[in-house]
Amino acid sequence: MQFRLNRLCLFPNLLHLYLTAPPFVTGQDLSDILPRVDIAEAKQDKADVLAKRYFRDEAGKNWFQLKPLPPEAQFGMVQGITYEDYDGDDKKDLLLTGNFFPFQVQK
Repeated sequence: MQFRLNRLCLFPNLLHLYLTAPPFVTGQDLSDILPRVDIAEAKQDKADVLAKRYFRDEAGKNWFQLKPLPPEAQFGMVQGITYEDYDGDDKKDLLLTGNFFPFQVQK
């Protein structure tokens, strides 16, 4: 049931058509749910890179290079970044914060 509600929240005008999960999930594709005109006129976006990245000023030359964050930072959502020297080595560190629990993984 939660899966149905998660998907239908994207289309609140369809909630009254699908009061239970079976009609929503059995044997339908997008064209059975939305009018073809809406699908044809829908905005389409494309993402080529999904990795979290940052801009780094190489040697203080005001020339920025786009670099990926390390693999450990790719697993969760990043909600905040701070830039300080946290370990006392006179080099600035990035601290990433996250753990936004309302996200649900669907299987």
